[in-house]
Parts: sequence; structure tokens; C-alpha cells
Amino acid sequence: MSRTIKRLGTLKNGLSYLDKFRQLITQIGNALGYVRMIRSASLKDNNNLVKYIPQFVENMKFEPIANELGIQGEMYETVKMFDMVIKNLFKQAEDAGDYLRMICNNLNGMLEGDNKKHLRLFYLMIPPLTLNFIDHLQKGKEKLTSKNKNVGGFISDDGFPLGIAYLLKILNQSEKFAGLNWFESMQTKLERDQVSADLREKKMSEQPDMTMG
Repeated sequence: MSRTIKRLGTLKNGLSYLDKFRQLITQIGNALGYVRMIRSASLKDNNNLVKYIPQFVENMKFEPIANELGIQGEMYETVKMFDMVIKNLFKQAEDAGDYLRMICNNLNGMLEGDNKKHLRLFYLMIPPLTLNFIDHLQKGKEKLTSKNKNVGGFISDDGFPLGIAYLLKILNQSEKFAGLNWFESMQTKLERDQVSADLREKKMSEQPDMTMG
């Protein structure tokens, strides 16, 4: 499939259609990673605040007490605000791991319909996209060892796998992709290639050195 897509040509900037598709998925993954980073920072700040609040305060309501005491005006509004702040602080701690699930649920059903039916075969594009991603990583690492080390070199790009996992989830295609046995087939190929490489190395080591008289 990768060869077939390459025959479609390239874009004006020299990128192939697979490159452009990979970049789009990577941008989706990077956006999710950014949300995760902001969420983690928010939780850290939240935890720094919660640790100074006694646990029993979580189950207390100060507004009814203010009513019994006849507190009114700005002081009463302050008590209501305090109750709301305490509630939100503890609620954020409970919802710590739900942000990605919420994003997935919000898009549930939005990618269905005849105008989006081309996405039903998205899982078939993952093998060629993965090979393209590996080639992309290899080029990035090679640039680190070149003379211009600061131009386009990198050792990691985790936005792509995160984007793939997210799209499989919202498109409900995880089982279909698993049915391709992509990882299993690649593992088998790599093991077979390793055996072939070992045999070639062994044969070369057994050949006599013709340079010695």
C-alpha cells in the first residue's frame, strides 16, 4: 500500500500524501499531549491546595450554618463561595484521569454518516503510516549525527502514536485494527530478518581471508 500511495506523487512542498497524513495525526496527538500537560499542571496545583484543607471540611456545608447565624450581605456571599471552592477542589482530584475519556465521549457519534464514510477504513492506513513514521524517525536521528546537528534533528515524536490511539478509539476501530495482526506479523518478519542476518554474518566469518598470503 505504501508503494501505491507513493505513486500518487507529492505535494508542492515535496511531502508525500503519507507524510501529510502522518503530520496531521501527529498534530492531533500533540494537541492531546498539550491538554494532558495542562491538566497535570492543574492537578499538581490543586493537590498543593488540597493538602492544607482538613478532610472533614469536604463533607461540611457552611452556608446552612451562616443562615442559622443570620449572616447576610458580603459575608454570606463569601461563605457560599467558600463552599463552592472546596467542592471544586475535591471534585477535580476525583476526576483526575477522566479528561481523555471526556474528549472521546464528546466526539462519540460525530464521525458517523455518509459524508464521513471514508473514515471507516482508517485502520487499514495504519500499517503504511507506521512504516512512514519509522522512516521519519530514522531521518531525524540521522540528522543529529550530521554536520548541521541543529537543523531538523530529533530523537522522539510521540504525538503520532497518541494520535493513532485516539483516532482508533473515537472511530471504534480498535478491534478491526487488531484483526490485521500488524504487530504480530512485523515481529515475525523482524525475527526472520535477524536469523537471515546472523546466517550471512556466520558465512562471511567462515570464508578464508584472501588478503593473506
